[in-house]
This record gives sequence, C-alpha cells and structure tokens, in this order.
Amino acid sequence: MLFDSYAPTPNSGFSNTVTQTTTDSTDLIPPSVPTNFTASNITTTSVDLSWFPSFNPDGTAATGYKVYQSTTLIANITNTSHTVNLLISGNTYKFFVSSYDANGNESANAGPVTITTL
Repeated sequence: MLFDSYAPTPNSGFSNTVTQTTTDSTDLIPPSVPTNFTASNITTTSVDLSWFPSFNPDGTAATGYKVYQSTTLIANITNTSHTVNLLISGNTYKFFVSSYDANGNESANAGPVTITTL
C-alpha cells in the first residue's frame, strides 16, 4: 500500500495532472479588424456571413472570430464564415464581427452588415 506523506489518509499513489496555459501578459494589441464583411444567400430564416481573415501584429492569423447579432454574441468560431439561422421572415437584422488573439485581445467590430430576410 502506498502512502502520501502529505495526505491525512492513504491514497492510491496516483496523482492528477495539472496543465496551465499561460499567455503573454505584455501582448495588449488586438488583431486587425476583419475586412470585406458581407452577407449572402439571404432567405426567409437565414443568412450567410463571411469576411477576410484578420492578422496579429506579428503577421500570424487571429485565433478566432466573434459574430454578433446587434449586441448579442451569437458565435465564437475559428473560420471566416458563419450561417445565421432561426431568423424571422421580413425582419431587419444588423450583424458585426470581431477578431481575437490567443491572449483574448479583441479587435474593434467590422460592420454593421444590415439585412432584411425575405
């Protein structure tokens, strides 16, 4: 039987693995604002949004993108397109997109892209 000298009772001898991800606390600069933010394939209940990739100051790609419907975050994704579903026919919607880096620095929003569903 194995004993841990720091434990008040005997244990199995196995330990949990702890992984800690660190970020660069000196990196306070967000990636560039996404460009060419557009809407296409507008239907009665959906729209496709797309944009060009954003980049960090060192030239590496942004970690991800946040898509907003008005002020509500509706998607946190890594690709440069998103289909918004469950819209209501005949309504007008405004969408925005921002990029972010591995440290959580978020760019300003691109947009709005304003659409009216069919």
